[in-house]
Amino acid sequence: MSVRALAWVQQFSPMTGTVLDVHLAVADSVNDDVGGVVDVIPTSLTTRCRLSDRTVKRGLQALVDADPPLLVELPQFDKRIFRYRFCYPTLPVLHEPPTLEKLDEDPRPVNGVEARLPSTNGTKALRADLFDALIAGCGWDAGSLTTDSRGRLNSAVKQLVDAGVHPAHIQPAVGRYRQMFPNAAVTPQALTKNWPSVKPAGPVLVVADEQCPLCFKQFEADNPPAECDIGLTEGCPLQ
Repeated sequence: MSVRALAWVQQFSPMTGTVLDVHLAVADSVNDDVGGVVDVIPTSLTTRCRLSDRTVKRGLQALVDADPPLLVELPQFDKRIFRYRFCYPTLPVLHEPPTLEKLDEDPRPVNGVEARLPSTNGTKALRADLFDALIAGCGWDAGSLTTDSRGRLNSAVKQLVDAGVHPAHIQPAVGRYRQMFPNAAVTPQALTKNWPSVKPAGPVLVVADEQCPLCFKQFEADNPPAECDIGLTEGCPLQ
């Protein structure tokens, strides 16, 4: 773990959305004692970031292709492990860590929770992230998609984009769908058909698949809590 790398990403990284998630996860693995070298196992990042393998690899490539580069590829010593050098280019500050004074001047909303949606990098990235979110939500294997199943996913993605749905909405919607239809399979068409009933009640702050996105209460993905720790009676996406 590199405190320096994590602090740099939080203050200077120009990335947003899932690419920022990957950047933070990589920073957490940097070894400053050997010149900022980091060994990345993509499957490990998929678990840590709660993202698909394709999204993680796309995020890593975006960091390499950034101008100035945020990661530099180094020779591999194992085909399963990618080696990079973490970069600290001179960039403008995008986020100042809040001081106690700033926190006092910025009162939190009711219940001390502020729900925000992470950013996405344009419609193309939004469609790709929705595609990956649907695969994960339906429990499908991305490597086993047929032409028909891929077409069903693309059709559902188009409807969700038109409806203004964010990828962060998919997992809470899947949880609600399973509550409403415990014996039914989760499919892209089932979600889009029932979206008015299963959509989250408000913006979702993505923390982890096993936490309430508002009160952060731990729960099993298939067994959300009946009550919210902060006593929400309205607006909780799990209710």
